[in-house]
Amino acid sequence: MACVVNSVEKAGIAFGQDVLIIGGGVMGLLHVQLAKLRGARVIVSEPNEDRQELAQKLGANITFDPAEGDAIEFVKQQTEERGAEVVFNTTANPKVAQQALDFTAKGGTTFMFSSMHPNELVPTDMGAVHSQERTITGTVSPTITTFYRATQLIAKGLVDVETLLDKAFNYTDATEAFEHGARPETLKTMITFD
Repeated sequence: MACVVNSVEKAGIAFGQDVLIIGGGVMGLLHVQLAKLRGARVIVSEPNEDRQELAQKLGANITFDPAEGDAIEFVKQQTEERGAEVVFNTTANPKVAQQALDFTAKGGTTFMFSSMHPNELVPTDMGAVHSQERTITGTVSPTITTFYRATQLIAKGLVDVETLLDKAFNYTDATEAFEHGARPETLKTMITFD
């Protein structure tokens, strides 16, 4: 949560902005909630229907499967041909990182929240960066301040983290917990010491 607080604060989201979040995993879904708290209209790009539904439950205004049709054109249609003013890429796929730039509006900013796996070079249309005045930046670790803010958001019930918990295991079932958590469809797995 603190990493996402850091990311969203760097974005300086303003009321009514179109924010596109690529990826409906835990980090993407936390971005959804914080972008909504900042007053954004939130669009989520996610191929998994269950995660699309969860994103909507957590506040996303629009969700779509980027593999169906022309994803760039879809986002333009939703944003009066502008694109999103803020784009958060929460996926590790270099091809998706390239797409993130194409989703970004003139004068907008693309935030590379996730590291790349594999860490391949991402071709970038520098002409578009220049002529469209786009900014590309990264966000990473939290600070002491964003960690504190994250604990306040959770403690005060301003964000829903329980929905992101897929399953809890007793510490005596740690092997099963790690196997469960390693599955790609799993969100968060918890080990308890009760």
